[in-house]
Amino acid sequence: MKFLFDLDYTLLDTEKFKKALIAAIVFVGGPSVEDCESAFSVVTEKMGMFDADSFFHELKDTFFSDQAAIEARVAFDRVLTETAQYLYPEAKELLEALRKHDGAVVDLMTFGNAAWQRAKVEHSGLAELFDETIYTEKDKGERLRDAGRGQDLVIVVNDNGEEIQRMIAVAPEYTYILKKGPKPVPAEVVFLPTASTMQELALQLGEQTGWDLLREIQEIRENQERESKLFRK
Repeated sequence: MKFLFDLDYTLLDTEKFKKALIAAIVFVGGPSVEDCESAFSVVTEKMGMFDADSFFHELKDTFFSDQAAIEARVAFDRVLTETAQYLYPEAKELLEALRKHDGAVVDLMTFGNAAWQRAKVEHSGLAELFDETIYTEKDKGERLRDAGRGQDLVIVVNDNGEEIQRMIAVAPEYTYILKKGPKPVPAEVVFLPTASTMQELALQLGEQTGWDLLREIQEIRENQERESKLFRK
């Protein structure tokens, strides 16, 4: 059994993360929040994905002196190292609970600039919880069939309804769960199991597997609290 997760807006609160990145730049001085959001949009539209180097190039000539640009990039990268703070509550515990089951394979497939996505995953603290991490700068459908090869059941968890539509066209036999995020949901996928929180996602996954993932998440949290108390003594 394989679980194939998306990253942005599925496990990572990307909107909150993006706001923190922009706030760090604005604090240094130069561009406004609106300027940064515009640069994000320009780069993403031009490249089809976000790229940090291109983003700073977009900002630098207009808003930064050389020194301010260096300071802004340092502040930006500091937030990147704190990516784990922007995971959805209990995202990590859900992955840990899944991995405790024999035969469960937990993978990540994330679209975007590979270097940027890799940095987020590494700083999120999730990297070690995936059996494989697939970075793709092309449509996920091209990698989907191989990702599920040899598995009797593949469960895909993704926030992007349009992306799920394309994945269903490639692999209709897979099971899909929509993790609701800010993107609009196409009418064609409203029939899918849907979750707005990690707890709701645990319930949906539990229905597919028969596992009591909510209880397992709670046990993991209780163990973490006990270990934290012992460490503080």
